[in-house]
Amino acid sequence: MKIMSDPERKKRVWMLLPNFYPHVGGAERQCLKLSKELIAQGIEVTVITRKIDPDTLSSETLDTVPIRRIPHIRPFELAVMYWFVYLLRHRQEFDVLHIHMLHEPTLGAVVAAKLLQKPVIIKMASSGKYFDPLYLLENGRFPFNRFIIRSMYHADKIISIAPSISSELVSWGVTEDKIAAIPNGVERTQSITQKEKQAIKMQLGLPLKAIVILRVGTFLGIKGVQYLFDAWNEITHYYPQAYLLSVGGTEVPAEFDDFLKSHKDTIKIFLNRENISRFYQVADIFVLPSVAEGLSNALLEAGMYGLPSVVTDVGGNAVIIENGKNGIVVPSEDSESLAKGILTVIEDSVLRRKMEEDARKAVQKYSIENVANQYVTLYNSL
Repeated sequence: MKIMSDPERKKRVWMLLPNFYPHVGGAERQCLKLSKELIAQGIEVTVITRKIDPDTLSSETLDTVPIRRIPHIRPFELAVMYWFVYLLRHRQEFDVLHIHMLHEPTLGAVVAAKLLQKPVIIKMASSGKYFDPLYLLENGRFPFNRFIIRSMYHADKIISIAPSISSELVSWGVTEDKIAAIPNGVERTQSITQKEKQAIKMQLGLPLKAIVILRVGTFLGIKGVQYLFDAWNEITHYYPQAYLLSVGGTEVPAEFDDFLKSHKDTIKIFLNRENISRFYQVADIFVLPSVAEGLSNALLEAGMYGLPSVVTDVGGNAVIIENGKNGIVVPSEDSESLAKGILTVIEDSVLRRKMEEDARKAVQKYSIENVANQYVTLYNSL
């Protein structure tokens, strides 16, 4: 049942993921960046996702990237079947299936790809306690979570975005020749003047003399926000000019309400933000207190903006951050160490300026152009 393709025709890749814009998270942002650059490099890309919000369009184009939203089916068993049938019906329209994360689309997509004799790749999202198959095993719906995990072994390639993920895949019995190490990518940025930075501070209502610490992400437990908030009292005690900007997510858990009310003069929360460039531009330090990570998009972006970063030693964080050079690496789930790391960068302005230079240098190899080129090579090899 193999579908023959014209060797002169552009490779057609379907990106499959459970959520996409207007839902904005790390996976969605990375998929959009990668898809835009792949299109620029001559690959025909279409994103296939679920229509979670009934008000979103079933078909549209976002920044040159075509998006199709299929019905959000429940229960889960029917959703898996729907993905399978949908891919069979549209088998003439794609050459490669590129799955982001082990999730609802995975099982139906892998089975469809094998039946059609078309290549399928799966990109892992995280490591540690949130490593995709482990998290699915412990939190997914039985027995389909087991079936989805088994389907992983039948992919043509599994994408590892960090060495820790590669090690975990091997420990789960995935052979090394099936693993393709391709990191997340980041777009190049433009620097701004000090005058422009002060203007952004005024627009955001920030004190002009504030040292701005930025975090980007949701308020899910995996992001470790509680440890940052626990560290904040110590940080502001020693350095009252410190100001925290938290950007991203759709809502703040009620458990943080009292804390945020008592720190309204040193913390601002910005939810539902798609374009976050000005937050990076106004920041002095980036912090990533995650409990688990793959290869953080936000950390790569912070590097492109020349921000020294204080990160936990999980996932790919320590691959990007060399402790003491372009940032500080601290143990995860350790508020005291997190506070100490942030204060070290705040208090030593000479160190901070040196880290700014090294931050930009460290992430140049992660440019989205280089990463997309690696995917083009992989697609063509399958």
